[in-house]
Amino acid sequence: MTTPSSPYTNLAIHAAVSASVASLSAFLSLPSLLLLGLYTYIHPDSLPAASAGSGGGLRAAIRRPGSSDQDTHPEHHRKKGKHGHSKSVFDDDANGNAQIFRLRLADSQLRTRIFFSAYRNSFVLSVAALSSLLLDRFAVDGAFVPSLLAIAAVLRLAFSLVRISFEGSATRASEKQLSVLSGFLGFFSSLSVLFVFSPSIFAFDFGEDGLARVSTAVLAGGLSGILFVPATRAARSFWVGTDQLDWNLPVISCGGAGRACLYVGFISCVFAASVSINPMVGIWRSDSQSDDVEALRVWALAVSGFAQVLALRPNLQMYLNEAVLSWYQRLHSKKVPDLDFGRAKIFLHNHYICLVILQFFGPGVLVLLLLGVSQIRGNSFCDVAVIGNVSCLSPVLMEMALFLAWWVVFVWSVFTSSTLALFRHGYLFI
Repeated sequence: MTTPSSPYTNLAIHAAVSASVASLSAFLSLPSLLLLGLYTYIHPDSLPAASAGSGGGLRAAIRRPGSSDQDTHPEHHRKKGKHGHSKSVFDDDANGNAQIFRLRLADSQLRTRIFFSAYRNSFVLSVAALSSLLLDRFAVDGAFVPSLLAIAAVLRLAFSLVRISFEGSATRASEKQLSVLSGFLGFFSSLSVLFVFSPSIFAFDFGEDGLARVSTAVLAGGLSGILFVPATRAARSFWVGTDQLDWNLPVISCGGAGRACLYVGFISCVFAASVSINPMVGIWRSDSQSDDVEALRVWALAVSGFAQVLALRPNLQMYLNEAVLSWYQRLHSKKVPDLDFGRAKIFLHNHYICLVILQFFGPGVLVLLLLGVSQIRGNSFCDVAVIGNVSCLSPVLMEMALFLAWWVVFVWSVFTSSTLALFRHGYLFI
């Protein structure tokens, strides 16, 4: 591999590649293109008058049993009573409350949703940073630009996740309280991991730098807090997408490929979290295999981060389908259905779609960015002369980045596994 000798040339190459990737992502609308082919749902009350009257290319995704495509007039929703009298199935049937419409997601729709700009900007900056990290890893050394872009992307994603955590009606008050509790527990847990159990049990070594350990624990606690709600939502999507209760409803089916993505994302996270625990690999590891184990840990984190990004589409589709499932339950739970809650849930899931996209997109990308920083070649702080001689900080920061990448995967696995266990034992319900 041949690389330019001048650090300024390397810097210019990285800057040009990153700027080109960011511009291309924005020009091609890659944030919206990533979601191409997914469906959202709306109630007929939300349709414009012209569209509701003519159909507007929309079709009902689900209706009451026994209705057909031509059963759109109120008189089709009537049946004979015991004495031969015609009566409506339920009062709101004539107003279209027994059906919802499925829409294909488009860029024009996403742009009208709140937090779309936060998702778009985070996506573009993250793609630019990842491209620079890959360039540094496999082609051109130039650690300053990848480090700067990766840290900026991590801060942007973390700020967006913190911001949406305070959105009023998007998250229940109990979930916010549990997020705060998770943050405190995450801080004390990571503090014990770093000061007591590393490097003997957990494969992280900060040397004698106590300040770096405390700073890392503070950051780990913050990540634990902001990842609680996204992880529990991902667990709900996994529960619905893998059809654990055998609903067997085609309208909420995930499909074989989507279901495989959900399983791979869950299993890869559990494996990546486990492989950095020394007793888990001590059975088959020998002294001559220590380098191989370190490489396995890095690749396991990379695969888990990529798998989480890959699971974004099925996770998001199952989040939208969950609203349909709730509507369907309330349609058939009583003789006279109460659809107000179902309509409200469909509206909220549609309204906050970009917020949930950020929650599913952020964790996997955070893992990849932090892992990329930990694997940067050369000195991140001395490629440009004006930065000064602070090279002693580089190994510590790289170890901090590696630990935080593992911590994201670890707490994600703990939260999703715990939520799935509560679903399995009947303490939580969809």
